Amino acid sequence: MAEKSKVARVAKELTCAVALVTLCVELCACSVRSVIDSIRDDSSYPSASQARIDDANTLEPQVSVPTIKENGYLTVGIKADTGVPFSQTDSQSRYWGLDIDLASALASELGLHVRFVGVSDATAVQKSCDVVMNVEDGEAEGVAQTAVYAQQSISLFGRGKQDSLTQEELVGRTIGARDTIAVQTTLSQLFPTASIEVFGNMQDCMEALALGKVDYVAADSATGNYFAEQTGDISQIGTIDDPVDIGCGIVDSNADLAQALQTSLDDLKASGKYQLIRNRWLNSTEEADEEKPAVQ
Repeated sequence: MAEKSKVARVAKELTCAVALVTLCVELCACSVRSVIDSIRDDSSYPSASQARIDDANTLEPQVSVPTIKENGYLTVGIKADTGVPFSQTDSQSRYWGLDIDLASALASELGLHVRFVGVSDATAVQKSCDVVMNVEDGEAEGVAQTAVYAQQSISLFGRGKQDSLTQEELVGRTIGARDTIAVQTTLSQLFPTASIEVFGNMQDCMEALALGKVDYVAADSATGNYFAEQTGDISQIGTIDDPVDIGCGIVDSNADLAQALQTSLDDLKASGKYQLIRNRWLNSTEEADEEKPAVQ
């Protein structure tokens, strides 16, 4: 009898507990519905599209036609052969990389929307865009360089941390490189006693180096450092040619845009935004290594 009474009490307690939980759930549901309804009824709560419109309305253009081709927009050309970390496209043909981040920041400083277009070379500024990213000085006739934001050089990479090499240490060694004529020609001239093994892309080069299939890899400093960080215990030994300034290319007669871009870049540097963009895409040790020769 006592056992039955105990079971009855437990059953009653469980019933009360279930009822309490049910009440709490219903109250919470009412509370959530109330919050949702209040948001829906509040006409001051912005939609995502309205937020974008509001953001666009805050832009104050610093330049206009004829300095740029279309009011309110900075049309930026991205060269197809630049590659990471400067520019690349994903599976949905969206651009990403340092050039894209920096161009977007420059456009924002100018109070403009940014529009990206694919181009084959720097001469596109004379036709389809206001500026082309990743342009060297004197790269094309009628194109001037402004707002220099990086340096590029061919560098030598090896496993682990290494000091500068000697020509004797390269005798009979194998250097991996991309299938670009410029790099192969430079390597053949500088290191005639080394063997050059060509790869289709930089990732394959770095993987071959990590696995010991080649002794060194020669690559553009920024690209090499980007893949070296992802591959593992690989570092830049030093440069094998003189660094080249990389900047924005514009029509050489467009002095107003040249000044506007340079001022915007200076402002990005002063605010720290430029360094944040660099840190995202470029190896933090790259600048120091650019001054160090790979071979003495």
